[in-house]
Amino acid sequence: MPNSEAVLEENLRKENKEYRKLAEEHEDLKKKIQELDKHKFLTPDQETEITRLKKLKLQGKDRMHQILAEHKNKK
Repeated sequence: MPNSEAVLEENLRKENKEYRKLAEEHEDLKKKIQELDKHKFLTPDQETEITRLKKLKLQGKDRMHQILAEHKNKK
C-alpha cells in the first residue's frame, strides 16, 4: 500500500499548479547544485552561487510542505 503522504504529493503535483511549479523548480535547483558540486575546487563566486541556490531550494521546499499541510488539514 502506497504511503498516503506520497499519494497526496502526487495528487498535488497533478492538481495544484503552485505545488507543481515548486516541485519542478526544486528539481532544477537540485541539478544545478549537483553540477556545481562536481567541481573539485570552487571559486568564491561558485560557493556564493551554491549558497544562493540552496536557500532558494529550501524556501521552495518549505512552501511545498506548507501546501501539503494545508491539504492534509482539509481532509
